[in-house]
Amino acid sequence: MLHATLLCLILSFQAFSMENFPKPQDDAHPGSETTLLDFERFEERFLGRTSVAYLPKRTDGQKAPLLVFGHGQALGEDAYDATLKHLSQKGVAALFVKYDSGFFDQDWRRMASDFNQITRDFLEKYQDRVDKGMIIYSGHSKGGYVALMAAGAPNNPGVRKSILFAPAGFDREYIEALDPNMVVSIVWGGEDTIIKKADQDQIYNLLPVEKKQFITVKSYPDREADHYFIQNKKAVFGGGQDGVSVFHYHGVWKWLVGSAWDLEEGGFATSQYVYGDKAIETGSSSFLHEVRRSWSVPQDMLVKFKMDSLSQRQIQELLGDKSQKITGLWHQVWLTPELQRSVSQNPQVALITPNHKLKPLLLPNDFSTNLWHFQNELGFDLNAPAAWAIETGSQDVVVGVVDSGIHLRHSDLADNIWENQAELEGQTGVDDDNNGYVDDIHGYNFASNQSNGADNRGHGTMVSGAIGAIGNNNSGIVGMAWSVHMMSLNMFPNLWGNATLASAVKAIDYAVNNGARIINASWGQSGGDVEKDPGFEILFETIERANKKGVLFVAAAGNDGGNNDIKHMIPATLGNSNILSVGAYGHKGVNWSKSNHGAQSVHVFAPGEEILTTSQDGGTRRASGTSLSAPFVSGLAALMLSINSELTPQELIALIESSCRPHTELSSLSRCGGFLDAEIAVKQAVESLEH
Repeated sequence: MLHATLLCLILSFQAFSMENFPKPQDDAHPGSETTLLDFERFEERFLGRTSVAYLPKRTDGQKAPLLVFGHGQALGEDAYDATLKHLSQKGVAALFVKYDSGFFDQDWRRMASDFNQITRDFLEKYQDRVDKGMIIYSGHSKGGYVALMAAGAPNNPGVRKSILFAPAGFDREYIEALDPNMVVSIVWGGEDTIIKKADQDQIYNLLPVEKKQFITVKSYPDREADHYFIQNKKAVFGGGQDGVSVFHYHGVWKWLVGSAWDLEEGGFATSQYVYGDKAIETGSSSFLHEVRRSWSVPQDMLVKFKMDSLSQRQIQELLGDKSQKITGLWHQVWLTPELQRSVSQNPQVALITPNHKLKPLLLPNDFSTNLWHFQNELGFDLNAPAAWAIETGSQDVVVGVVDSGIHLRHSDLADNIWENQAELEGQTGVDDDNNGYVDDIHGYNFASNQSNGADNRGHGTMVSGAIGAIGNNNSGIVGMAWSVHMMSLNMFPNLWGNATLASAVKAIDYAVNNGARIINASWGQSGGDVEKDPGFEILFETIERANKKGVLFVAAAGNDGGNNDIKHMIPATLGNSNILSVGAYGHKGVNWSKSNHGAQSVHVFAPGEEILTTSQDGGTRRASGTSLSAPFVSGLAALMLSINSELTPQELIALIESSCRPHTELSSLSRCGGFLDAEIAVKQAVESLEH
C-alpha cells in the first residue's frame, strides 16, 4: 500500500552565504500561513520571582495547553522571547520563569520545586484559560536540567510531555521518578562544545519513560550548531549577542507547537513537526535531523472489515476498547506499526489505511475592497445582478458547509444559519431528534465530538460568506445566494490541526441525513489516489451515499498550481458523478496562479482571487484560493434549486457547465473552457421546469 504524504503548510528553505544571512522572520518557518492569534504578554510574580506569561486569545472555545520554559545561562532572557511569542500565536499558553540572581546556585532540587510551584500558582490563577491536564515542560541548557528535574519532583503538577534542549545535568533519583507514561524528547546540537553528547546519551539511557527520542540537530549549511549559537556569530550577525534570532531560527517553536498539538489530539508523540522530516520531503539540505526512537508511534488508522458479522466484543478484542465506528464497515483506531501488521493479517479485515489529513484550501490576503467577482468593468465576473433579478434564493435549500464551522452570530450570516428545530425546541443534553447527536442545533463539531458548530479557525466563516451572506440588508457583503440555510459542520480539531478522513465522513453523512441538498468541500489532499491508496475508498463511498440521496458535492480543485488530470486532488478528483470540481481565476480573467486545473478533472472556473468575504471577527476580510471559488458554485446551485428543487446533482452539473462563458485564457484548463455566468445558469434552471 502506498501511503499518501501528510499535508502540511511547508515553505522551502534557502541556503545562505556568509555575506547574505538574514535575520529570521516568521515567514521563514513552515506553518506561517496558518492563522496567527492575538496574545497577551505580561509579567507575574510567584514565589517572589518574576515570570513572563504568554496567553493566546483562542477562538475555538478550548483552553490552551501550557508550556513552561526554563532558560540557560548561555543565552540571555530575551533570546527566547520570539519563540515564545510565536508559540502563543499558535494557540499555546507559555510561562517563562525568569531567574533572579542566585537562581543558578546549584540547589537543583529547590529550583525544581520552585519551577513546579510557580506552575501550580499560574494554573490556579488562569484556570479559565489554561488546561491543567495538558502541561509541557521545556528548557534550554541549565533550564532544561531544571525542567527535567521538576518533571520528576514530588510536587510536579502532572506534566504530560517534556522537550529538553541540551539539558546541562541530571539527578538520577529524580529521573527515575518520572512518570513512565510521559513523553520525553532530548534535542542536542550536532557539534555542541559546551554540552557533550555523551552526557545527553547518559540522560537518555536513564529515562524510565516508554516514549522517548533523541534528536541531533545540524541546522545551518556549512556551520555546526554550538549550544544554539552559530559558530562565528559575530560574522553572521555583525557583532554582539543576538540569541533571539539564533534560537528562533532553529525552529524551536515548531517542536513546541507540535508537542502541544499532540496533546490536543490525544497525547501521542509523533515526529510530524520535526524539521528533519520536512527537509527530506523538500530535498533541502539546510535542515537535517537524526531521530532515534525507542518506542513505536501509534498512528491514526481506519480499518475496514469484509462483512458486518463481527460482534462488538470481537471488534474490541481485535482493535481495542478505544476503536470507534465511523460508518458502515469502517472503524477508526490508534495503532502502533506492530499492531497494524497484526490487524492487517486478520482474515476479517479488508483494508487498513491511515486516517489521512485534509487541509483547508484557502490563502488569505488583504487587498482592495470591491466585490469584483459579482460585477466589474472588464466583464470577468459572475454576472450576478442579472441572476438576482430572477432569483435570490430560498431557505428551503440547505447547504452543508463541511469545514471549520461558521461564526453563528455574524450579522451577515446569522439569519441564514440552519436550525434543527427538534433540538432548538428540545431539552439541553438530550438527543431530541434521535439522530445520534445531542444539542446539534446548528450542526456539530465532528473533530471534538461537541454540539458547538462555531468556527474555530475562520475558514468556514469565509467560505459561508461566499455561499450565503445575507443580501439587501445594507450591511457587510452579499453572498451568491441572498437567502439559504447553511449547516455548520466543523471537522477541524483546532486552530492549526488538519481534519481527518474520519471527521469528514461523519460530517458528510450528517449533512445528507439532515436534509442538505448541497455540500461544499473547500479542503482536500493533494496527490491522493484511490487506486494507489485504497484508504480514500471510505470518502468515495460516503460521497456515493450522498449521490444516491440527490446531494450535489462541490469541491475545490486545490491550490498547488498543478494539473489534476495528472496529480489527483482528493476529494475533487474522486470520480463520483455528483462531484463538481471548481478552479479559481482572478479579476483580469486569467487563471489564478496557484489554482489547480484539468481539462478532464476540473468542471468550471469561478472567482478566487482577492475575494471580500465574511471573517471570524464579525467583519469582512480578503482571501484568495479555490476555497472561495467552490462556494460561489454552491451558492449558484442553491439559487437553481430554489427555482427547481427536482434537479438532480448530474443535471445541476450539466447546467452549470453549459452556463460557462468560454474564455481564451481558460480554454484548456477545464471541461467547460471558461468561467461561470450565473444569469445563464439561473435561466436554464427556469427552463428546466418546462421540460
